[in-house]
Amino acid sequence: MGDRGTWEHVTIEDGGGGDGSTATVLNGNLQVDVISGGGGGGSVTITDPIGQDTMANSVAVVIASNQSAVPISAATLPLPTGAATETTLTAIEGALGIIEGLVDELETLVTAAKDAATSVDSTVSGWLKTDDSAFTVGTHHVAPVGYLADESSTDSVDEGDVGAARMTLDRKQIVTTQPHTAGGLLVANFTSGDTYTALTNGAQVIKASAGQIYGWYFHNPNTTTVYILVYNIAAASVTVGTSTAQLVFAVGAGQTANILAANGITFTTAMSAAAATTGGGNTAPTTALEVMFFYV
Repeated sequence: MGDRGTWEHVTIEDGGGGDGSTATVLNGNLQVDVISGGGGGGSVTITDPIGQDTMANSVAVVIASNQSAVPISAATLPLPTGAATETTLTAIEGALGIIEGLVDELETLVTAAKDAATSVDSTVSGWLKTDDSAFTVGTHHVAPVGYLADESSTDSVDEGDVGAARMTLDRKQIVTTQPHTAGGLLVANFTSGDTYTALTNGAQVIKASAGQIYGWYFHNPNTTTVYILVYNIAAASVTVGTSTAQLVFAVGAGQTANILAANGITFTTAMSAAAATTGGGNTAPTTALEVMFFYV
């Protein structure tokens, strides 16, 4: 080692092959130049710019260009106290080999982590769906629904918040019927009021496609029983007295009948209705009936 204040150089032969180009990194008071191996053997030069004989500072080691497969550009090694002897330089070379091994292991771990992340992302995307996105039966998944045990008192949420539905302590769901401006029933009106035609032996349309009937109102103003016939057939295709009705109601003389059910009666094709003096005939009643159907 030279006098304090001079620049000192220690050379480590790396035995590489290449153009002898140099990369430089400064760390504290020490500088490390890493030279890719030249044709006659490359070298690594350690420089002490302020002449500290102990050379106890850390040295930043730059991986040579002929080791580009290692995915790091620098690492930090402690330089042992004392003169830069051959033993010290051998220790540095050994440490570099350990670093390369650790880097290889790190590459393996990073690759495994990326693969795991890709697998998790693929799994999650199978059940975690964006709002209003397509759902494929048999491919995508749904999470089980959870309820809040909430019998003694009610809880509330703010508009736009997510909340749990209520259940009793024995796991029965608590449901409160509440009127809403949307989703109500439709009305087929067969009465003698303006623009409407009361029900007689000509089939009239309740709904031209499949649907459900949830209720009705019937009034028979005649002095004899009249039958109301409801068909699962389009009105234009009904022949009263020949076509088979899905529902047949007998309404007594001067009687009124009405009902509104929680569950509908299903019609798979269409819904139409007519009235006749007998259940299987086609004779029109003396006075047409006042009828309403409530449906969807």
